[in-house]
Amino acid sequence: MGRLVKLWKSTETLHSVAYRYGAEQNCTGLLVIDKQSGLVSGIEPVPGMSADDSWFLYGMLAKAKTEKMFKLRDFPDEASMAA
Repeated sequence: MGRLVKLWKSTETLHSVAYRYGAEQNCTGLLVIDKQSGLVSGIEPVPGMSADDSWFLYGMLAKAKTEKMFKLRDFPDEASMAA
């Protein structure tokens, strides 16, 4: 079974970028990338899922995508990643 996560930029400052993530924009979790260190923090799970399920189904892919964004120093308004 393949998985797909979509990311939508929520906020961006000089120090961090927040992305909503999930399958649909109306039901998303939240993670934040520290633009200095590259540390990705999961802040909110996808609603209706346990934190573990949200992380397994969407969060790990979202984190992998945001780590690539950090390496490229490119933080687009929307992104996606499949596995």
